[in-house]
Amino acid sequence: MQLEQMFIPFHELPEPQQFEAVAAYRLKRSEDLSTIPEKKNTTKKAVSKIDITDDEKRVLESLGIKLSDIRRLQSEDEEPEPEEAVSSLFTDDNYSIDED
Repeated sequence: MQLEQMFIPFHELPEPQQFEAVAAYRLKRSEDLSTIPEKKNTTKKAVSKIDITDDEKRVLESLGIKLSDIRRLQSEDEEPEPEEAVSSLFTDDNYSIDED
């Protein structure tokens, strides 16, 4: 069954059903807009300054590495993975190893 066959096009519906559909949509939309999502804390982290010498700059340039790449790698090192996330990988019963 194709998507076109699943639903009757809106313009082919009788007028009372069109009004009902519009009224239902307006009600749902007003309910969605009445709930205000909570704001997330969007404080920016301080960007760490990386001091490098001219020789190091030339080496980075020759390797095609930018300072932003180094900052990104350092920020990933500062945020360790939670222990629970790692340990939950091994608790799934779907992956039992049975040697028969």
